[in-house]
Amino acid sequence: MVKLAPKPFFVLHVIWHPAFTKGEKLAQLLFDHYQGDWANHIGAGIGVPVRHHRGLAGTPVVPSSIDLDESETAAIVVFVDDIFTASPDWIAFFHSLGKKAAKKKYSNIVFPVVFSDDAMHKLQTSTQAIRWSEWRNDKKLDKRTKLLAHLTYQFSRMLRAYLVALKHPSADDQMLESYLEKVRVFLSHSKHDSMGQELALGIRKYIQDDLGMASFFDAIEIAPGLQFDEVLLHCVRQSAILALHTDSYSSREWCRREILEAKLYGKPIVVADCLVDREERGFPYLGNVPVVRMDPPENKRIVYVISRLLDEVFKDFIWECQIFLHRGKNSKVEFISSPPELLTLIRYTEAGADGKFRAVPKTIVYPDPPLSKEEELLFEKLVPGTDLKSYQQWQSSLLVGSV
Repeated sequence: MVKLAPKPFFVLHVIWHPAFTKGEKLAQLLFDHYQGDWANHIGAGIGVPVRHHRGLAGTPVVPSSIDLDESETAAIVVFVDDIFTASPDWIAFFHSLGKKAAKKKYSNIVFPVVFSDDAMHKLQTSTQAIRWSEWRNDKKLDKRTKLLAHLTYQFSRMLRAYLVALKHPSADDQMLESYLEKVRVFLSHSKHDSMGQELALGIRKYIQDDLGMASFFDAIEIAPGLQFDEVLLHCVRQSAILALHTDSYSSREWCRREILEAKLYGKPIVVADCLVDREERGFPYLGNVPVVRMDPPENKRIVYVISRLLDEVFKDFIWECQIFLHRGKNSKVEFISSPPELLTLIRYTEAGADGKFRAVPKTIVYPDPPLSKEEELLFEKLVPGTDLKSYQQWQSSLLVGSV
């Protein structure tokens, strides 16, 4: 029997007045970034559905009813400009949409992006907005990339609160506390390169001053009296990792340990390629994660690198929410938070507290996109009989009843 396809977990709705000329381009930016050509794995794109709503051009008619029930969660981004707030119908539409979303606490949230102080005043809302109008015009700062970073940060916090709601449905205070908690970033860098130290300081400043995120820099943030290694590894396990891959990075013991610990605990990782000359031997476990070129090392690239790291954080929260709904229902399936590699097999080669080894699961499911054929053949040699599937591949196999 063929099963019905499950509804999407997360959908992004983008709304703007059709007379707002900048709205079309920004809506396309969000489509390319968050959805992209995911089916063919071409270029950028996180792989979440994006819906555009702009009403009818040349008329005051607001968009038709937006279906917030088509997905488990939804973010609604509304571009608010002076044209938008000049129309009572559009202002009323904004407020009705907010009330509708509020009924599904933390699973549907409206995020206004405001393009003028006057528009913010006329909107008459207590909802906190992203204020595009307050960002300075600077050739070294790409407002579009900054917008993506801010939105992705808020989407991540939204899903973290929703995950708490899944685990503790009646704990409203705990949900709000989870939303307000800052996303943590661990800056893994070598002090033996001037660029590494300088970049880490610049990125740390941007993370804290512009995005309001928390960061762990280095030993100076370890409280006196505590054990260096214990605190460092604890912070790695609680954070998204940005590895500043400079010439000496792979030769530093603690840089290597930080990456290994992050991978063993399934933390989001992005590598910023900061090589100037060369490294004598590359660290093999820096692979299997996104790599971003940090050149030139200026504000524009810092924003881009942080935006890419936040993409990984966002995808990780989507994954955690999705698999929470599956765990316990599929005893023969193991869900892992990153594409499988040799480190994945370590969990099956170490004995547990009872002295017994875990059996290699029949099926291992990992986030999309799928592995290459070459990687699949390698794993088949190492763990014959284990079926490796990306999430979409696994979902498709369920629909046709093959699993």
